[in-house]
Amino acid sequence: MNKGDVKIVYIKKNSFIYIIGGHISVQYQILEALIEHLSIKFIEIYGDVLKEIFDIGTDDFFKDFISKIENSIKHIPNQIGKIINVYCRICGEYVNVYVKDSLIEDAEDYPVALVYMHHGHSLLLYIDADFKVRGAEIVSITG
Repeated sequence: MNKGDVKIVYIKKNSFIYIIGGHISVQYQILEALIEHLSIKFIEIYGDVLKEIFDIGTDDFFKDFISKIENSIKHIPNQIGKIINVYCRICGEYVNVYVKDSLIEDAEDYPVALVYMHHGHSLLLYIDADFKVRGAEIVSITG
């Protein structure tokens, strides 16, 4: 969801709700990929501990996790997604669109449809299993 000049993404996995926000210019795909990745890392690091306790109690309980988040943010585009180059007929230029790996790898059918909002208009992209754009259309968005 958009909240002023911030994009907010959340997912629910098991008993946890993970929320992440970014500047309005950050693609949802990047935020979604990052939150998927961090939720897995969080459970790997703290899952057993969280089962045993209900009160975290100390300020530096998440100290190591914070450094892992910072490291993941630096490397997120290369680790769990790909950047594809798409031509926008309205702008007359190529734009980079981030596509998280799980969108393509977990797809039940190809090509996968993805809507990318771009400068007041949107592109509907059709992406195959090899992250190649097989078609693109200008579409209207409503809320």
